[in-house]
Amino acid sequence: MVEYNDAKTGDPGKLHVLKAMIWDDVEKASLHKDLEITKDQALGDFETFLEKLHAYLSELSDTMIGDGLHVLGCPPEKERLVEFLVQLTRLSNGDIPSLREAVLNAMG
Repeated sequence: MVEYNDAKTGDPGKLHVLKAMIWDDVEKASLHKDLEITKDQALGDFETFLEKLHAYLSELSDTMIGDGLHVLGCPPEKERLVEFLVQLTRLSNGDIPSLREAVLNAMG
């Protein structure tokens, strides 16, 4: 996305190629399904699509559990359990707000 933004001012002729490359990568990672967007919608308003994609990728990076692999049936212990639970409660679940959001709302 950085290269796309650079091309907007430096080399606008590259934009159509970069749009296609970005969309291809989104499709390969099946992110279009998570974003609930079609190729026509994305390419029709690419700036809005990029904003939505950036927000989604930022959300994903915020929820990554970075302490290694987890073994089914072997729950993490002590500090790893605390960190695991914090990570699991960072996103909302449908209409249910994330733990962060619920605490902030409770605090006003």
